[in-house]
Amino acid sequence: MEYQSIHSVVKSMLQQYESYGASKRTIENCRKGFCRPIIQYFVSRNSERYSSDILDQYLDMFKEKYEKGVIGSNYYSTVTRVVKILKSVGDTGIADFSRAPVVRIYEPSSIHLQMVDEIIEINKVAKGSVKTISSKIRHIFCFMEQNQIKDEDVTDELFYRFIESVSNSNKGSMIEIMRAVSLTSEYLKSKGSLKLRTDFALLPAKRSTIHMIPPYSQEEIKKIIEAIDLSTSIGKRDYAIIMLAFDTGLRGCDIVKLKLKDIDWENQTLTIIQKKTGFQIIQALKGIVLNALADYVLEARPDNGEKEVFLSAAIPYKALSGSFSLNVIIEKYCRLAGVEKKARRSFHSIRRAFATELSLNGVRVDEIAEMLGHRQIRSSKPYLSYDRRQISFVAADFSEIPLTKGIYSKSRIHNVEE
Repeated sequence: MEYQSIHSVVKSMLQQYESYGASKRTIENCRKGFCRPIIQYFVSRNSERYSSDILDQYLDMFKEKYEKGVIGSNYYSTVTRVVKILKSVGDTGIADFSRAPVVRIYEPSSIHLQMVDEIIEINKVAKGSVKTISSKIRHIFCFMEQNQIKDEDVTDELFYRFIESVSNSNKGSMIEIMRAVSLTSEYLKSKGSLKLRTDFALLPAKRSTIHMIPPYSQEEIKKIIEAIDLSTSIGKRDYAIIMLAFDTGLRGCDIVKLKLKDIDWENQTLTIIQKKTGFQIIQALKGIVLNALADYVLEARPDNGEKEVFLSAAIPYKALSGSFSLNVIIEKYCRLAGVEKKARRSFHSIRRAFATELSLNGVRVDEIAEMLGHRQIRSSKPYLSYDRRQISFVAADFSEIPLTKGIYSKSRIHNVEE
């Protein structure tokens, strides 16, 4: 086989990626954040010649990191995809940008698939509901086909049997199920199914149970914090994020948008305009949280002109993109700390933990609401109306994490130089 260097394979992949329609920024991120480390790995193996075996070894290394919780699922899946594309270029010369096909659970006959589209179009189902309602209608037609019932022979009894068959497995989506039943029934009536009599739109669907998402306990938060490797820049960043979240109850969307100018180091507060409400909120910060922020900003945060506090770990070090990145972070440390990944519990559950601890310690509901930013706080107020000193025992009880060093470890306030 003709000699190929890993450099030439990467170059060809990026050129094809551009032809595929990727933006220049996306291509640059891929080159710096994913391709450059791969090239460096080849060099470390004393080989710059393309080898699918070396790419497999590289991927095995990241698989081990993922299983140990060192990297998150999103980053690991991206590495896997880049390696797959590189191998297609190296082996065939053509980049395979295809993704695994989406397999639909319910796939009725082509005639019924056409009917599904007609039902959606006739009833002008809202764009955001099309995917869900289409799935439920396909399920109905699959049920009919399994029971070998022709369209003209469908009866109300068959729909009742369908509802009964899905009632246990679809408790959280019975409203959508009943809507699909109603739309399908009326459609079949319009097509001449004379055995249908019931107006299923008149049958109320039982609403799903409201699930209480369990917050993280202080013990779980403590385990998560202890699992963070503070000797790394990523660890310093993640430690600051989690400490900030548990001490303030800020929403994830506000944490990722937090800017350096929002922090008043001298007065130990931060001021933000909440994304969800548009209202300004001023939060007092504990010394240990300020230390965590200062350690990251001064020692680990890349100085690349970005305004946001928290940046990605990979070149070109841009601001974190949305709350999903925070969910990846908390998932990673839950695995490392052995903290159970309970259903529906995510990074937002740290905010719930904040509110829960406040409540357990006797803080009034109106004060909790204000601290969470659920009510307007006038910009003329320099501080929140609650007295932080009086309730310093609230959610972020860091008594077991001694504040023995750092610029906020003493009672005297120091300034953090930019």
